Amino acid sequence: MINNQTGINFYSNPLVSVIIPSYNRYETVRRTIESVLAQKCDFPFEIIIGDDKSEDNVRDLLKSFQNKYPEIIRLLFHEENLGLGANWAKCVQECKGKYIANCDDDDYWHNSEKLQLQVDFLENNSDFGVCHTDFRDYYKQTGKVIEEKVSDITYNIPLYKAIFEGKFKFCNSTVIYRKELIDKYIKLEDYIDKKFNLQDWMTLLIIAKYSGFYCLPVSTTTLSIDNSSITRPKSFEKLEARMKVEEECYRYVCDIFNEELKYDETEYKKYTYKIFINYAYLYNDFKTAKKYGIFLEKLNKRSVKVMFTKNVLLFKLYAVWFKWTQNYKF
Repeated sequence: MINNQTGINFYSNPLVSVIIPSYNRYETVRRTIESVLAQKCDFPFEIIIGDDKSEDNVRDLLKSFQNKYPEIIRLLFHEENLGLGANWAKCVQECKGKYIANCDDDDYWHNSEKLQLQVDFLENNSDFGVCHTDFRDYYKQTGKVIEEKVSDITYNIPLYKAIFEGKFKFCNSTVIYRKELIDKYIKLEDYIDKKFNLQDWMTLLIIAKYSGFYCLPVSTTTLSIDNSSITRPKSFEKLEARMKVEEECYRYVCDIFNEELKYDETEYKKYTYKIFINYAYLYNDFKTAKKYGIFLEKLNKRSVKVMFTKNVLLFKLYAVWFKWTQNYKF
């Protein structure tokens, strides 16, 4: 449901549509929106914010932004929780721009020239359909900031394979697409009907088969890393449910690529069990760690993390170090 207001005259032809999928991020989405509004551009852009039935009264905040910037901001309020991928797809269906830019609701653009730099590049380089940039990691619990120079990374395999194998490093909130590629190659109705919880990985993977990517060597975005985010759930049941949906996402892209990418059930189990063990270390859950440590050993996947799941004292010592470093990947 689009939350529009009678008499509002939106830009009829924005060059860029900025999508902000929102869910229970009252504390951070204000900063996200303000960073987009602060962009210095010589072209009009619109902001589409899709709220996925948040439970934290964030909709009042979003309405206040729309009231202040009625010509720029459109709100899409869902009456049921759809999941990130479906929320994003619903927003894309409302986009008017030639280009689509992402900005997640806990990240923000620290470079006010981000959109201008990326649009200038894409306007002058038709062979590239996706442009992303360098970024910085911000660890909320410690305040630590790490600059990520992803523009320096080169890949010795086709880019779509690097994305599939998790070797392609990027920040979703830096990405801008040509909308024509999404219209041509991304089946948004599948994202919605299947309530996919992935968006960036799947979309980039599919588009990489048909178009070039370019990374501008400039830092534009701050990626917030928070233990309580939807990608690091505190409930193991929620994590299990998430991984089941992600498995459907993996199968989906394998079906699209047919013989080029093959779904390997054993490898996916290894991937899932490693995430479950990371969860166990993060939340000091020895029982879960021991269970999935045994499973990984049966799959011939051995590591220090797996070895320490056999002894509760070693597990607890490693868990303290693991949580302190905050270098886990969920």
